[in-house]
Amino acid sequence: MKRITFFILLSVIAFSCSRHDDVEYLLTKAQAIMETYPDSALMYTDSIVMPEKSLTKEKYMEYLVTKVQAKYKNYDDIREDTNIFEAKHYFDKKRNNKKYHMYAYLYSGCVYDERGEYENALRDYKTAFILAENMNDSLYMWRINSYIAEVFYNETYYNDALRIYKKSVDLATCNEDKANSYADLCRVFYTNNENDSALYYLKRAINIAESTKDEKTIALVYQNAYVFYSECDEPELAIKYLTMSYEKNNDALKENLYILNFLSYYLKENDMISAKLYQSKLKKELQSIEDVYLRITACDAFVNYYSLNNMYDSALYYQKELTYLLDGIYKRNLEQNIYDVQKKYDYELQQNVYQKRLNKRLLILICILLTLLLVLIVSFVLITNSRRREKLLSEQLEDLSNVNDCYEKIKYEINESLKNSLKERFNIIRKVSIIEHNNKTDENLKKIKEYTYGSINKTAFEASVCVIESAYNNITSFIKDTYPELTETEYKVCLLSIAPISVNDIAVISGLSIDTISKSRSNIRKKLKIEDNKRTSISEYILEEKMNIDLQPQSFPTPSSIGTKRKSP
Repeated sequence: MKRITFFILLSVIAFSCSRHDDVEYLLTKAQAIMETYPDSALMYTDSIVMPEKSLTKEKYMEYLVTKVQAKYKNYDDIREDTNIFEAKHYFDKKRNNKKYHMYAYLYSGCVYDERGEYENALRDYKTAFILAENMNDSLYMWRINSYIAEVFYNETYYNDALRIYKKSVDLATCNEDKANSYADLCRVFYTNNENDSALYYLKRAINIAESTKDEKTIALVYQNAYVFYSECDEPELAIKYLTMSYEKNNDALKENLYILNFLSYYLKENDMISAKLYQSKLKKELQSIEDVYLRITACDAFVNYYSLNNMYDSALYYQKELTYLLDGIYKRNLEQNIYDVQKKYDYELQQNVYQKRLNKRLLILICILLTLLLVLIVSFVLITNSRRREKLLSEQLEDLSNVNDCYEKIKYEINESLKNSLKERFNIIRKVSIIEHNNKTDENLKKIKEYTYGSINKTAFEASVCVIESAYNNITSFIKDTYPELTETEYKVCLLSIAPISVNDIAVISGLSIDTISKSRSNIRKKLKIEDNKRTSISEYILEEKMNIDLQPQSFPTPSSIGTKRKSP
């Protein structure tokens, strides 16, 4: 109701604001309340009609930046907000608006980050940091430095992420920011399997956060503590910090996330009475949840809940819903990625063709003009034409380089889509495998296996082989033929290592223990002679070897081996 009233008020304002100054007032208001009330700031920017006509050039560029800034702070999708790039180039030329010059690079980096273009994101983040440093803006120096660290974390460069997050601790000017930086360090250390260091920084984060009395910061740090203790199998501490985080939370958007966390915790602890309470709450809100990834996680939790309660019809229902949502994301992302890449490629290709035609017409015009000149300048004309041909050749070579760049972009985005698809499919296989392990004799299990595997007789490993083979053609025969020294167990571990799944998932699917998998992976690295290169994974090594063999030119018979008959000239 409050949101509707606000929109009505804005409509009245927008109706009455026909003058340039009134529109500029809405923009200024949005900028003023951005940090404290980002939701209201977004409403103000949304109320501006035809900003490109009602604002000056510079204010319009500020509007583009402010719009992306407000959407980002409200967790809206900004992947398609590429107008921020126009604003970035504008402020590059003007260089008199230092604040929005820095904002433009920062949120341009955020757009690239959300699109998964991490190299471009890092480039713009670093430029934004330099601009913030030149302004001596300590808050944004800390914020941008944390964004840079997060990119390295997402790319699994944990040592680099740790180094930069430690710098964030030094850059923090208030205890709230320092507590968040310590919480980030805890997360990276834990991901890197350094639990002692993770616990050290977690305790520091909690102590500092509690000293601030800032409920938002305290809730966030407590949430990190819940995740850490839950993963470390300390349920009492986990539920303690989850409860305290929930009590400190004042963000209504996170309500369903907390309910899901409580449900996941009680399912893990096999407390079905408590789990039922939160399952019922979440079930009522499921259809109203707009975040598709939160809905996927909720459906996954429902599959676990109903499976543990032997309600296999309901488990199968949510398994189908989960599969539907995952397939929808995969298809949508794949189609969007292909469309975006093709659109970029077509545009660049059209630009190249247009440029070539323009160059050709220009060349013809110049030649006509040159023919009308006096004989005395013929030598000069020849020299000019020679240089022009060299320039045209250089442009053609540049065009070829642009085409190759487009190909590499296409290949990268398709590989990312493939990785995401494999993760989603293997998550389903893992869940079915867990159900099968716990309920081997249940009749409803056949329905689940037939729906997921395509056959009731397939094992989780056999289903996994089919998925991997569909992604990497002939990978199974390649491994067997190329590395015959591998044992059967090592072969299984090697094949499953190709998939983007964790060691725990490999254990569930293969039926092997964690210790066996660890020893097998060590033996594989020794047999493949990659134990000295710690940064190269088994998956990277095998896929690179396969690609090198696939790209080798085929040998053809020589003329001497097929007789003396020759083709006609």
